[in-house]
Amino acid sequence: MEDIPIEGSVIEVTVFKLGREGDGIAKLDNGFLVIVKGGKPYQRVKAKIIKSAHTYCIAEVVEEIPADTTAKGFERGRKAAHWATD
Repeated sequence: MEDIPIEGSVIEVTVFKLGREGDGIAKLDNGFLVIVKGGKPYQRVKAKIIKSAHTYCIAEVVEEIPADTTAKGFERGRKAAHWATD
């Protein structure tokens, strides 16, 4: 697979779910799997690669990237989440 992240590099990813061990799971544009220690679903982060293998890599959160509140549909999604908790 091309474009495998190397240890020590910092990447930006969006976590899309939690794995079995409670770590965040993300994918790069090329489909490469990233396990993000401390990542939470829907969280966009800068993460540092701490281990890189042939089919996946493990990273730890360096910085959380704030959500773009100007994105189309953001307000509607936020209201739906609010209604679900009422």
